[in-house]
Amino acid sequence: MADKPVGQFVSQQLNAGKQHIARTGNSVAYASVYPEVARAVLAEYPQLTAAEKQAVFGALKDDAERSMSITREDHTMQLREASRILGQ
Repeated sequence: MADKPVGQFVSQQLNAGKQHIARTGNSVAYASVYPEVARAVLAEYPQLTAAEKQAVFGALKDDAERSMSITREDHTMQLREASRILGQ
């Protein structure tokens, strides 16, 4: 298991994904960050409990909702994919 708390890892992964997209200028790819973070979390923390997975999904959903309120882009499909990956 990783040395840092899951929440910190999720935040770092989200920020890294957003920075990469900002550098490439591909705003359409922004929503793909959510499934990618879900996969990275499970790879780094394979023994997460159902409650921890739910908390990770909640963090991803909160971020997506903030993004959708700003960009008006729909991230529903990518959130569903993240949910599926996390076993929600």
